[in-house]
Amino acid sequence: MRFNPERCDKNHFEDHVLHRENDYDYVWCAADVDVHSHEDFYELFILAGGDFYHYHNGEERRIGRNTVYFFKPGEKHGICRATPQSVHFSFFAKASFFQRFFEENAFLRNAFGRKGYLTCRLTDVEYAYIYKLANLLIHQSDEYQKVSLFLYNVITLLILRNEPGLSETKNEYVIDLVTKLNNYTYLTTTVQDIYGQYPVAKCKLIKDFKEYTGMTIAQYQKKQKLAYGAQLLANSDYQITQIAEILDFDSFSHFLRIFKEEYSMTPKEYRRFRRGEI
Repeated sequence: MRFNPERCDKNHFEDHVLHRENDYDYVWCAADVDVHSHEDFYELFILAGGDFYHYHNGEERRIGRNTVYFFKPGEKHGICRATPQSVHFSFFAKASFFQRFFEENAFLRNAFGRKGYLTCRLTDVEYAYIYKLANLLIHQSDEYQKVSLFLYNVITLLILRNEPGLSETKNEYVIDLVTKLNNYTYLTTTVQDIYGQYPVAKCKLIKDFKEYTGMTIAQYQKKQKLAYGAQLLANSDYQITQIAEILDFDSFSHFLRIFKEEYSMTPKEYRRFRRGEI
């Protein structure tokens, strides 16, 4: 065996995060990583090139490019390069960061179910999109918005791929729609216009989308609009009325009502909460 599970580093990543204002960090890496677990950290990593030997929960296997893993705290794992060009991208964050992230993105709250990890292998098209999002993550003023978009897309793909009994044919157009909703391409597009973007019957698109996400397209779009609104409240100086207009709500009062339904506080209260004022 290439790994020694008895030598498990439980403080892995801690030093990376301690020096940052945020409770997360990320790194491109071409090195081996000894067996480790995170007592207070989640980790998401993507194989960006070559092959790796991967150790997880007592088993070792070879995994290749486009493979994604997302671990809850406590999962023991490690990787070892199998080819010279092996490289991976790791995103890691404290449990408190992901608690907030899952609160902001209701669809992802039960991402793991009863499991301690999620994994899948992305298609080339999916990988190219996620790779682009990962490369946009730079330490600057709007970093959290980019981090949130990156995580939402990756975790959504993981959830969809881990649903049992779903055909690849459904995956293609439903994942495309979910991805576009996640990156706000259809943020203000009417649902009727969305139907016309896909070469399948309207009733089939509705049925397949509901099977994948547990929501209708309109419900999912609304949650995405509110998630984007929450990001703008936390990370921009837009007035709340301007945010309601950007999100194309019928009225300001409508935005106030459904935002409070989703986040259990008004937009004004949410902005103050996120900025540490209450």
